[in-house]
Amino acid sequence: MILPIGIFFRDKFISNSTTPLLFAAFFGTAATLLYVMIVAFWLPLNTKVAWMWLIINLIIVLYNGKKWRNEKRFNIHFKALAPYSWSVLIGIFAIVWASTSAPILTDEGTYFEPTIRWLREYGWVKGLGNLHFFLATASPWHAFEALFQSVWQISTVHALNSWWLLISFVQLFQLAAVEKNKNFGYLLWIPIIMLPYWLIMASSASTDVAGWLWVFWGMYGILIQSNDKEFPSWVAVLFGLMAFNIKPTFMPALLVFTVYFLVKNHTHRFRLLFISTLFISVWMMKNVRLTGYYLFPNTILNTEFKYAIPQYIISYYFDPYFRFGNGLTVQQYHTLATSELLVKWFGQCRFESIVALITIVLWCAFGIGCRFKLNMKNQTYTWIWAASGLYLLIIACTSPQGRFYAIVPIVMGLGLFQPVIQRWKRIFPMVTLGVVLFVLFQTKWGFTDGIHPAQSKKLTYQIDQFIWPQTNPTPTYSKQQCGRLHYYSPPKGSYFWWVGNGPLPSVNQQEIQFFEQLGWHPEPIGSSPAEGYQTVYERP
Repeated sequence: MILPIGIFFRDKFISNSTTPLLFAAFFGTAATLLYVMIVAFWLPLNTKVAWMWLIINLIIVLYNGKKWRNEKRFNIHFKALAPYSWSVLIGIFAIVWASTSAPILTDEGTYFEPTIRWLREYGWVKGLGNLHFFLATASPWHAFEALFQSVWQISTVHALNSWWLLISFVQLFQLAAVEKNKNFGYLLWIPIIMLPYWLIMASSASTDVAGWLWVFWGMYGILIQSNDKEFPSWVAVLFGLMAFNIKPTFMPALLVFTVYFLVKNHTHRFRLLFISTLFISVWMMKNVRLTGYYLFPNTILNTEFKYAIPQYIISYYFDPYFRFGNGLTVQQYHTLATSELLVKWFGQCRFESIVALITIVLWCAFGIGCRFKLNMKNQTYTWIWAASGLYLLIIACTSPQGRFYAIVPIVMGLGLFQPVIQRWKRIFPMVTLGVVLFVLFQTKWGFTDGIHPAQSKKLTYQIDQFIWPQTNPTPTYSKQQCGRLHYYSPPKGSYFWWVGNGPLPSVNQQEIQFFEQLGWHPEPIGSSPAEGYQTVYERP
């Protein structure tokens, strides 16, 4: 349901490339994202919508079948994998292994699963963020997941992250075999080093895996653009655009890729402008439908619609999120000055603080290298340095958790030590080490269990998961009422924001009762959940 239309657009835009599989997967994913984003305004992403997309892809296959049967590029480049066969097999096994285990991210129950269920049953619902704030941040990536689940009729299995990991992993080794631009070969190590972290999220519907992979491919594209016309810089901008589309925190990558393209390239500008305008317009309309704000989570452009989420609710969510990322109490958050916050942050000796210090040192060293041309003779390194700095600034102002910026010191470190890295040709030990680190890492790192907050969840493995993926148990939901709102709540004692994959409309009773004490409570606009929700204030 992805590759046929992806191959169609790849052949239209790129006639020759050493990365045919990557471009087919990317253009197919982009087309599918646009399809689900538009359709979800009017229809739920159910089986009928999924079959419509399958039929479109089938028509493309029938129309181009004879031409594609003579496709030889895939065979030629797959032969290049022979020297890395053991590395490829180990990597594929690890990805399948991780992707078939039950998701452990806390966000799975607070955000991913309820969002996907709403999309499958109703599509984009007006003012949905008023019912449960996490639903306001619904991503097109989850609309894609909803379409996938509707095809296979499974509501708790997420395969898109693992699919993109497999595509990127295979393509990496193809490039390692045919890489012509040795100055940038060190970039191919970035996904391998990040593999343990990404494998933990492989079975979830997280936007981080696909988003970071697309940023990586966009960065690779602009670095080799001046030497290799097989990866046009306008396509690198599209990688940044898609990453931003599914997660707005990737905006720095999109901005830097775009500015670089405008400065360095004078071709295909109209094509890029048209595609970008289309995606960003639909993305903004999606935000308006869910929240009443064009640029949500930024509240600058408010539509003044009655169902727009109140500023108080938005502040209540983002203030604790920032406090959690900085390890602050409520009193410290309101009393400490900015300088005192920085001193406290770097003096905590937590994982985040240590990674932050390493990141700042490497980022500064990378900047010095760009300034004095230390092994960095290509001007594009400065663009990467600027994008990393802008990204770090955004993370520092929102939620400076180590998991959000851990990739930055990796990119900076690889750039600084690339002469040494390029002499290291033994990829097999590196892949093996990455898989071993993943196994060790996941036994130590757990996430809050949404149903039992005092416990932590870790990845578990069973032989039968290779036949049918593991899923999390579904708790018993109780029917509750608050004014005109009838809803289903997970068990008492569950995590405050946790909703899970319950019957709709689902929201945690703790959340409803807390805001009700402050005078705020959600209310249905009409008689059906499809008509949307608004927040009503009544003085307590």
